[in-house]
This record gives sequence, C-alpha cells and structure tokens, in this order.
Amino acid sequence: YTVPEALAWLRTLVRTLVHEYGYRWIKLDGPIRRYYAGGVFRSPQVTSVQHIRLALEAIREAAGDAILEGEGYYGPSIGLVDTQRVTQDIQQDWPRLRHTAQVNLLSTFMHRRLWINNPDAFILRDAPTPHYSPEGTPETVMTQHELETEVTALALSGGVVMLTDRMIQLRERRKAFVDAFIPIYPTPARPVDLFNARTCPEIFHQKVRTAWEAYDVIAVFNWEDAPRAIEVPLDGIDLEPAERRVAFEYWTQTFLRTVQHALDLDEIPAHGVRVIALRALREHPFVMGTSLHVTQGGVELSGQTWDQRKQVLGFTVSSWARCPRSVHVHVPDGLALDAVRCTSNPLSHDLKSPHHLLVEYEAGGTVRFEVSFRPRA
Repeated sequence: YTVPEALAWLRTLVRTLVHEYGYRWIKLDGPIRRYYAGGVFRSPQVTSVQHIRLALEAIREAAGDAILEGEGYYGPSIGLVDTQRVTQDIQQDWPRLRHTAQVNLLSTFMHRRLWINNPDAFILRDAPTPHYSPEGTPETVMTQHELETEVTALALSGGVVMLTDRMIQLRERRKAFVDAFIPIYPTPARPVDLFNARTCPEIFHQKVRTAWEAYDVIAVFNWEDAPRAIEVPLDGIDLEPAERRVAFEYWTQTFLRTVQHALDLDEIPAHGVRVIALRALREHPFVMGTSLHVTQGGVELSGQTWDQRKQVLGFTVSSWARCPRSVHVHVPDGLALDAVRCTSNPLSHDLKSPHHLLVEYEAGGTVRFEVSFRPRA
C-alpha cells in the first residue's frame, strides 16, 4: 500500500460504503502478514507490518466516525480502530471453545485501554451449524456446562456482543440465555491466579458497582475433563470491605452460606464453571442473587431501596426473555416475611430457609417488587 493509486482506490471504496451506502460498521477480516507472502513491494524499505498500518490509516481517514473493527495483528491497529477481535472464530467444539474463552478472559487488560475488545459471536443453538463440517466431521453440540462456560467468559470480559443465531429457531431455554450476558457489564473481570494456575487461570474477579451497592463476583472455571473441587482463598483478593459476606451461586441458583476467608466449591463439573456473587452481610433484607444476568444485579437490578420504618424492600428487575425468573432475597435474623407484591403475574414465593427468600415471577420487560417484613415472633 505504498502505491498511491492503490491507496486512492481504498479511500474511495471506504468513503462510498460509509458516506453513500450508509454503512456504519466496517469490519476488516484478517489483515495479517501471510497475505503478503511472495509479494513484491514498490518500496522495499517498507515492511509488511508497515503496509498494514498504512492501509489502516487510509481506511480510518475515509471511514470518518463510522465504527472500524480491526482483526489480526494488534500493533498496527492501535489508535486507529474502535474495536478489535481478540480471539479466533468460535465453534461448537470444546478444545476451540476452551481456547477462545481463555484468550478472551486474558485479553481484558486491553479492553477500554487500546480499544473495545471484540470476543467474536455467541453460540446458543443446540444443533450443529447447517452446512458446516470441518475436515468432513459434523460439528458437535455444546453440553449445558460448556454453554455456561462460554456465556460466563463472554459476559465477564466486556466488549462487543454479536449474537449470530436465528432467534426464531432457538428453543425457549436457549433464548433465555440472552439475559445472562446482554447488556454487557462495562468493566471486565481480572484473573486472580494468573501466576499459579495449573495452565490457564481458573479464578476471575469482577467488581460490580451500582447506585445501590458495591459487591464482587467470583467466577471459577474447571478447564479439565473431570469434575473437581476447588477452594478459593478470599483474603488475597481485592474484595469490597466486609466482615462477613453472603455467597450466592448463579448457575445452580444456590445460597451457599455466609463466608469469611474462603469459598469451598465441592464439585465443579468437567468443562463447567461456578459464578458466585459476594455481598456484604447487612442488618436488613437485600437481593443476594438472581437468575438473570451473570453479574446477578450489575445490569438487570435497579432502584433497590429499604424503608426502615415500613420494613419494605423495593427493587426493579429488567429482562428481555419472557420466561420464569427468580430473585433471591437474604432475610436477616429477627425478621419474617409478611407479603410479596410485584407488577407481573403469576407470582410465587418460598422461604427456602430462614435467611433465603425465593421469589419467582414471569419475566419480560420491567417488573417492580415490594417485599414487606415483620418482626419474627
């Protein structure tokens, strides 16, 4: 691209796409050195990497304020692209899925520093991709645990979300996964065991801050082919200050208990993951988990209030999928449930334990809850 006529052609092409045809997102697919193999440059002193940079500069200039998506080598893209692919193409194949999830999670240090990370598309379907058979072998289908790993890695890494499945063809159970990662929480998780993991880090920490609270999410991945029990020491993690914390697990929808120094996860399935929300133990009721977003409150929960005089906990939950959903409320000592009201039907609730109130409702849109309490007899 040191040929002036070639650069002029490239600029004209991009200007036409953006300013005449109205395209607002320009994707560059694979600008890498091997495409220059055997080529003869007009300017021998310019390297292939410099050629890529020159081409990107021309595209950026011509694209104006349209979104420019980079791919391939990172260096030439810095300062020129809005978003950059950080993984290979995703497939319904565990070795590929594992590698993609790991690279995605380990690329978060670049997110919102160099560009917006682009982790490639999500796959939610429970059938092989039509007309796709690498090396003549039909594509496999992800297990439930592998799907949970894929969704968790993408949800906790931030960045671009691209859903490529035809929604009309997805089963209702798979459609419901959309609420687990859309919208993406803006800041990504960070690896906890970066230098002492078996191979790739297994433990990732995400801080979540809302108008109502600040809390932590810990994701623990089992990259192995057999179930494993994993203990997570908490003292070395930069958690929000608290003497005791309430731990609630997302994928199993389980109130683990209150914890202080460590999380003991009895068994994580092969290729599976556990995602635990850690919130400071409080003297009044509060939402400790949901079955919606992986962050369990980072994006789907709002307007949470506690009226001490009326003894009423209020909160609003938003979702896309129309399906049964759950919200879990921690009930402190000295209080008993009085009533649960919400703007959606049907509604059911159950005290799973003296400290665990399960509220189930028909999701879809925005729902407001008011949960009233009385002194325990």
